[in-house]
Amino acid sequence: MIKSSTSSMASSSSYGGPVCMMCCEPMDIFTVTPCNHNETCALCSFKRRELYHRKDCPICKADNQRLVFAPNTSKKFSEYNLATMPALGSVSFVDAEVRASFLSMMSPICPLQCGTSCKSLDELRNHLRTVHSRDYCEVCLKDRKVFLCDQLTFPL
Repeated sequence: MIKSSTSSMASSSSYGGPVCMMCCEPMDIFTVTPCNHNETCALCSFKRRELYHRKDCPICKADNQRLVFAPNTSKKFSEYNLATMPALGSVSFVDAEVRASFLSMMSPICPLQCGTSCKSLDELRNHLRTVHSRDYCEVCLKDRKVFLCDQLTFPL
């Protein structure tokens, strides 16, 4: 777990670090925003952005077209050189390894023990059916607001 510096408004958890104002979990990776409201964890910000298509700040409602995910809030948004940072859409990452972990949440990788990487959702569903006798629910894939890695599979 990455210990991070606390933002001025973030609450402290029992382990002594800041907690996310949305999920109330300890923050390992922070969201650094242009409006300087850095009290949400990267995961909650990524969910808002990718699943709900919300780019506004959850506190002041400012339109934040770009975000930075960083292990601390020691730098203000304006201090980052976004052009040199690994990115995924409108999110820039201080670390390429963290970017890879966020990318994997949306990738068609078998959620079961084998971890097979597929090229598309259709290929993943075919793999689940033929190898594991399981599949995703059509309604859940369409309407359940979670990343592919968190979708539930069901026996055929």
